[in-house]
Amino acid sequence: MRQIYNKLGVNNRGEAVAQAQSLGLLVGGKQEAQLEARPRHNLPAQATSFVGREDELDDLTRLLQEEQIRLINIAGPGGIGKSRLALALAERILKHAGLFADGVFFVPLAPLSQEDQMCTAVAAALSFPLETGASTRSDDQKLLDYLRRKRLLLILDNYEHLLPKTDLLSAILSAAPGVVVIVTSREKLNLQAEHLLPLAGLTYPQERGQLARTGGRDARAPFQFDSFSAFNLFIERAKQARPDFAVTETEIQTLIEICRLVEGMPLALELAAGWLDMLSTKAIADELQQNLSLLETAASDIPARHRHIFAAFEATWQRLTPVEQAVFAGLSVFRGGFTRRAAWRVGAPEESKAGFWRLLASLVGKSLVRYHPEQDRYDIHELVRQFGADKLANGNGTRINADDADLGAAEVAARERHSAFYCRFLAERQESLHNEGQQRALAAIGRESDNVRAAWEWAATQGQVSSLAQAMDVLGAFYEWNGRFHDGEVSFFTAVSHLRGEETKLLANALVWQSIFARYRGLPGATALLDDSLAQLKQLAEHEDVRREQAFTWRIKGVVLHASDPEAAEPYLQKSLAVATDLGDQWGIGQTLTALGELFFTKGQFDKAEQLLRESLQIQERLGDHRTAATTLELLAAAATYQGKFANAETYAQQSNNHYQRIGGRLGMANGLGRLGVTLIWLGKHVEAYQHLNDSLTIYQDLGNQERIASLHIDLSISLMHQGRYEESHHKGEEGLAMARALGSLSAQAYACFVLGWNGVGVFRHPQARAYLAESAAIFTQIGRQNEVWWPQTLLGIDMIYEGRYAEAAEHLNRMAKITLDGRNVIPFTVAITGLALLEAQAINPTQPDPAQIERIIGLTAVAQMWPGLKQSQWWQDAAWPQLERVALLLEDGGETAVREKYQRLRMWEAGAQLLSA
Repeated sequence: MRQIYNKLGVNNRGEAVAQAQSLGLLVGGKQEAQLEARPRHNLPAQATSFVGREDELDDLTRLLQEEQIRLINIAGPGGIGKSRLALALAERILKHAGLFADGVFFVPLAPLSQEDQMCTAVAAALSFPLETGASTRSDDQKLLDYLRRKRLLLILDNYEHLLPKTDLLSAILSAAPGVVVIVTSREKLNLQAEHLLPLAGLTYPQERGQLARTGGRDARAPFQFDSFSAFNLFIERAKQARPDFAVTETEIQTLIEICRLVEGMPLALELAAGWLDMLSTKAIADELQQNLSLLETAASDIPARHRHIFAAFEATWQRLTPVEQAVFAGLSVFRGGFTRRAAWRVGAPEESKAGFWRLLASLVGKSLVRYHPEQDRYDIHELVRQFGADKLANGNGTRINADDADLGAAEVAARERHSAFYCRFLAERQESLHNEGQQRALAAIGRESDNVRAAWEWAATQGQVSSLAQAMDVLGAFYEWNGRFHDGEVSFFTAVSHLRGEETKLLANALVWQSIFARYRGLPGATALLDDSLAQLKQLAEHEDVRREQAFTWRIKGVVLHASDPEAAEPYLQKSLAVATDLGDQWGIGQTLTALGELFFTKGQFDKAEQLLRESLQIQERLGDHRTAATTLELLAAAATYQGKFANAETYAQQSNNHYQRIGGRLGMANGLGRLGVTLIWLGKHVEAYQHLNDSLTIYQDLGNQERIASLHIDLSISLMHQGRYEESHHKGEEGLAMARALGSLSAQAYACFVLGWNGVGVFRHPQARAYLAESAAIFTQIGRQNEVWWPQTLLGIDMIYEGRYAEAAEHLNRMAKITLDGRNVIPFTVAITGLALLEAQAINPTQPDPAQIERIIGLTAVAQMWPGLKQSQWWQDAAWPQLERVALLLEDGGETAVREKYQRLRMWEAGAQLLSA
């Protein structure tokens, strides 16, 4: 008997019976009935449904099935949904009876004040009576003995406030091998057995366009919400507040914005949705932009810690040491994440590196800072960051929104360090933007773009001239090259607003950048900003060297004037080139040569244009400047197209697109796809061209570049026309023309009128077509784009044929053919000789055909079809080829082939000259 007492750790029979019963070794009668009657779980019923987290549930279920995993910590900040996930997992596990035969039990630890109360809480959850008769064993030992042979899942909810005490938890893991523990906590437990599952917000569309329609590209199809759990949670809770709530298409972007502002945090979504009984979704989003006090509830059945969003974080804040509080508050000035080095320099530069790493690791362990090992970067959930920002601005106060208050000394110091760090960061990448390091520099700046924007705004509003001077050109180039025109316009408007009052080179430079982005966005005043900059530089030149700034401003002035007055543009570009040459600025020389090449191209001086563009390309390839090389190759492709060098044009366009893809960025992709699409039109690959152009348009619409959006509508119109989709072409062309007129872009208006007129000729809208073509020719003449004047002029000759004005058409088309032959302008030339072939076909006597006349018609057709864009066009299939092919049938067998081969052996211009002189 004594051996039994010793094994059971008791001194008498009564204790032995109680201990045996507690261990499940002695079960019978009433005690057995009591144990059998115990439920297999104590999970609390939930007042609301559980939404989302399918991936997390699957991950946790897999972990629970691995024998070596005994402790899982679902970690995250308050309000992220840890408890609800744990309960949802428990409900799923209950359906798998074989996994935990003795049940699943939930232990709420939030009411406890110290760790020694945990034993009682666990026993109560298990319905295990600790008072089982006289015993010398502690309650902890009784609980451990009870659990020793159990196979159950224990969920310890809200563990963080009991840390660092983990004695009982460690003892359970050691004594009870069949027990698996899930902990929900805002902090790491720092136990060897711990498997950490960091919990982020629910899913929502990260970018515009990510929310798909059920019908693919069909604009009439409804949007898919099911794949985004943040949407689903908000909508479900919204219907509790307002049963008639339904999502309309006009509210979709607002819902995305709400989800984005709270980063999918479930508590924040529920608190926001609770206001729908008195506010619209738009009003909620607007309030969240300004003030987080909206995120609260008066519901009495919600724990106090969840009644306001900041209350969910306060307990964690109170557990931080004073140094941890200071560092975390300082880190709240970061936007969009940060590196370890940046965190040290901005958050606590007075700390040693090793000491700061420990502080940062502690904040990660407390779920205030998140670490992303795949990027080696840190970030802070936006709502947690705003909580930290409030602490930084207001100490331990309760004020939520400090935007309009005077900044405290700690906040000023942190923002100063942040701004200085990122302005230096930009300056360090200045040289790389002009060489082979371009791609890496753009990617690095892209990762830090939110920090860069905040740093620039602080430097601008505080008038920190040295920081602005360091960052200006790099920031401007980054925004321009990535198509972030709105960000660029806002940033430089802010800088100019705070720099005005003193005439400085910095202000003059900022005015140029503001002008660049204003022009991209179609805003008025772009030219006036450049004139203001030049006037200031002229005054400054009397006492300091401003040549570099003048060269930049002259170049941009020339580029702006190019679209409306090419003759006026050339002197500015020539002056810019001369100064860049004097300064030995190779990058500036390359930029200006490309601008001059484009200018001579639009003036129809193709040889001169090609010479300048090739010179520029050599510089860019030597420097490794892939972006400018891509632009230069675009222009070479266009010049080759106009001269009928179609193989060269496609090669140049592909090379340009390759450069754009290499440097990355959405603007580069849009540029490359757009240029390739236009080139493919001229090569007769109309369906493929349409796809590239449409993809380019989608990107530009996201970027907000109104000028390019208008141009792409026009490009798509001509692609549709060549596919025979005439009504679609007409509507798309009208959209492009309306946008071009709203922007005041004369070149785009001229191009749009040309395309609309061309399409109109084919569908016999003659009066309207003539009006469009006449307007196009007038505008091209006005802006000095003589090589493009012949496009609408030549089509007017085709329209004369369809109107039956044959004599007038013959005179007009002969003149156009000779002019465009001399100018080597392939598009209007091939159209003109096609018109001449049609005219001669009208005069054929089918009963007594003249073989020489037929041969001339076949020759003209063969030369015209050397332009593949025309040969493969459905418009020409409908308008010209059937009639011309019928003429060819009048020759004897084999005659047509021989004539075609005769002219196709010659170059287009030689064959054309022969035919026109005959």
